[in-house]
Amino acid sequence: MDDEKASPARRLNPFAFPSETNVRFTLFIFASLGIAIATVNLLLIVLDPDQQSHKIGLLIGVIFLIFVFAAIIYSLHPKRLQQKNYLSRLDEKKDANLYREIQNYSAFADIFPPPDIMIEPGFQSQNGQAYGLPGRYILLIGDGLRLLFRKAPDSFRAILLHELAHIANKDIGRTYFAQALWNSTLSLGILPLAAGIWWGFIYSFYSKLFRGELDLQRVFTINMPVVLYSTFQVAIIVILFTLVRASLLRAREYYADIRVALWGAGDSLLSLLEMEKPKKNKASRRNLWSLHPDASERIENLTNPARIFRMSSDLPFMVGFLFVLTTPLLFYEALGYIIPGSVGNIFVNISDVISKIPDTYDMPFILATLLRISAWAPIIGAGFIFIGLLLFFIIGLLLTLFALINFVSGTIGLEIQRESVADLIMGRPQFGSYLRLWLPAVLMTFGLELGFLASFEPLVGTGFLVHTDPVSLLSTKGAQVLLFLVFEFILVVTASWLWLVFVRYTGQKIYGTHTGSLPPAWKRRGLNLILGLLWFLLFMPMLFVHENILFRVTKVPINELIPNVLNGFTYFLIALTIIGFLFCGAFIASWIAFTIFGLVFPPCCPKCKKATNHKMVLGKSCEHCGSELAPWLFAAPANIQTLQNRVTS
Repeated sequence: MDDEKASPARRLNPFAFPSETNVRFTLFIFASLGIAIATVNLLLIVLDPDQQSHKIGLLIGVIFLIFVFAAIIYSLHPKRLQQKNYLSRLDEKKDANLYREIQNYSAFADIFPPPDIMIEPGFQSQNGQAYGLPGRYILLIGDGLRLLFRKAPDSFRAILLHELAHIANKDIGRTYFAQALWNSTLSLGILPLAAGIWWGFIYSFYSKLFRGELDLQRVFTINMPVVLYSTFQVAIIVILFTLVRASLLRAREYYADIRVALWGAGDSLLSLLEMEKPKKNKASRRNLWSLHPDASERIENLTNPARIFRMSSDLPFMVGFLFVLTTPLLFYEALGYIIPGSVGNIFVNISDVISKIPDTYDMPFILATLLRISAWAPIIGAGFIFIGLLLFFIIGLLLTLFALINFVSGTIGLEIQRESVADLIMGRPQFGSYLRLWLPAVLMTFGLELGFLASFEPLVGTGFLVHTDPVSLLSTKGAQVLLFLVFEFILVVTASWLWLVFVRYTGQKIYGTHTGSLPPAWKRRGLNLILGLLWFLLFMPMLFVHENILFRVTKVPINELIPNVLNGFTYFLIALTIIGFLFCGAFIASWIAFTIFGLVFPPCCPKCKKATNHKMVLGKSCEHCGSELAPWLFAAPANIQTLQNRVTS
């Protein structure tokens, strides 16, 4: 999206959509799940590769430990910060003016109850920090900020409102839980994962050495490459986990600044950032590792509100990577438990249902036990308890499926929708915008392919090639792998681009015809669910190509190179044809649905309730009464005098 300056009296309202902080938090959760999955797969490889039936139980246990430990760290963070910074509670009687000012602005920001105020000693400290638990937020004020309150009240107001904006934006819980989850995942996931790789290698090396069974050729041609490749996989996962965390912490600052501007203190905040800019910013350059945006980036977001409607270039790559790392195992395991056979058989023949579950996705022993007990429980009077537990388990699986289906559409899909709405308002050419989606499609494909390489999951991981026969990759088979990866890359880029085009098309239809003062939240949720299901349908032929090409490379003799390449190309054409028909059907069905819906429920003016003739209502006024048709998309920043009057009143 090109940069465009917004009118100071009216700007696009980014809070009409779920914030990018929410998107990044979702990515962070999935990154933690990916590390848990990698840890479980490694444990099974080291302990007992044949016990794959215990995978889901072990995975649930590891995830439970990581998130419970994170919840404990999160619940203790207010006390830890208080002890670390030697904080003391503000005495209302000793500084009544400051106390009253904070209370007034908290009421203005609709924050109830108002946060507790803690003072950090030292007049050099001009820190402001909002933290705490829901309903018990705390506002940290440095002694230097108290002095600023008296010498430069406008600057103090901007800092105070920025911290209150974090509470109003509801990002305090996400931020500090993400920090806690970082520590928990590092302790229970990343470190055991890295240690397990090298411990297995060292233990095997010395045990064989002492028994006189050491084969140095095998060590250097198979064992060492496998260990190094596994370390490479862990490094990729950790780097991405770190980048997602940093992007989450930066995104929250942008949205807090925008909230301050909408409250009327944007000019004061800009003045502060301009003073900070010469000290800390010699050049405006985005640092992906930084946990806090620099002053130049924050100024650019404040002066150019359309910038926050642009999709970040790192997001498609992260989504593609995390999708492969987490979703296939969780989705297909959960689907295998919920749909083992005919649904009717559950009530007709329980044992037949259990026997029909695919061996690859065995149901945990506890579910089978609950099914058997539920059949007899009514006789002993406890049937409702067991049936309730069974329903609880199934509902949990359904919620898991729902979250997985919405992962791609609720992250990159949401960003594409937001960008398309801004393009409609700015009047940018639509054809070029559709063509430019090839770049996020390529980045998303790179993420997917790197996810295949980094995954420890046998269902999708390309790393099995190295684990199977590393030396063979340097021969003709290596050439086959590279050729097949080119086939797969072309297929995935095509499918991803078509999906992004469909997201943009449907998003403009949904948002572009929505009138009223409230955003189309339920329409957005329904659309994202459909888009998520479409993505999973797309992933099936992509996974088909991945399995039928790469999974068979190491099993095909080298002298069958030409037939194997031809077979791979055939699979590629079949998958491409399926994807083409799928999208033709999707576009035709959506066009028919939007046409019928527009005829039956035409967009109406929210004030006079009369139907409008505008095909796209964003930024348009009613031809009957002159009122704005889609006020939900815009916000008018207050001026400083209005802000002061509202606070004092």
